[in-house]
Amino acid sequence: MRLIPDIIKNRFIPDETNIIFEVFQQNYTDKPIMVDVGACKGDALIKFLKQNWSVHAFEPKDSNYNELVNNTIGSQITINKKAVSNKTKEKTTFFSSNQNDGIGSLMKFSDSHDNSEITTVTTLEIYCDEKNISEIDYLKVDAEGYDKLVLEGLNWSKICPRLIMCEYEDKKTIQLDYTKDDLINFLTDKGYHIILSVWKPIISYGGAHRWQQFVLSDFESISKETWGNIIAINEDKLYHDFIKFSKSLSRFWFLNLYYYIRKIIS
Repeated sequence: MRLIPDIIKNRFIPDETNIIFEVFQQNYTDKPIMVDVGACKGDALIKFLKQNWSVHAFEPKDSNYNELVNNTIGSQITINKKAVSNKTKEKTTFFSSNQNDGIGSLMKFSDSHDNSEITTVTTLEIYCDEKNISEIDYLKVDAEGYDKLVLEGLNWSKICPRLIMCEYEDKKTIQLDYTKDDLINFLTDKGYHIILSVWKPIISYGGAHRWQQFVLSDFESISKETWGNIIAINEDKLYHDFIKFSKSLSRFWFLNLYYYIRKIIS
């Protein structure tokens, strides 16, 4: 994917991060801050670092953490080899896969979870207090099932991020007693506009995935077999700018060219 020219990648390969980046380019603030929970190797944060954002990243998996460090040498980033949830824990098991770098989790939800490590769990409230963080522009959460718990661990009386992206997948989160609808309600109760980026049901973790659509309302009608990302925005201009960019790209994303190319060459 990294060999594909940016002009093609940004238009034809579904990636909500590209839209979020463009939205913030239009709504830039002085000394912006991104918090990335589940940073993996840094694909979602690199663009922001290049625009002089301060980034705080969390990645518990050893191999991902090491690659993230190498990928961001010399950048304004703080990398934490910890997991994040709504409660702290000194030692707990973090499950990962040698077949897929992106499905590390505090719970075992896949047969491909063939590796485990011991990690420390913190909360966003504790971390922000330690680092004197009083504002977050962009909070990205990809905690493989623990997304709602990560959000619960933020002190919302002190910090309300301008834009949040987190993942939903009922098949995983039902094990933690919540669904997509619970996560959406949690965010709407805090005054956020919601945009759902819906992806078709996962065939296999680590394989090619197919994007489906953006949804702005009637979220309960979305099939529980789907997965995707919830984009929550608490500023009107950011929200409308995201909709504008998403409409311009969705007709290209709908083609799922990258999915079919990967299927052909795999």
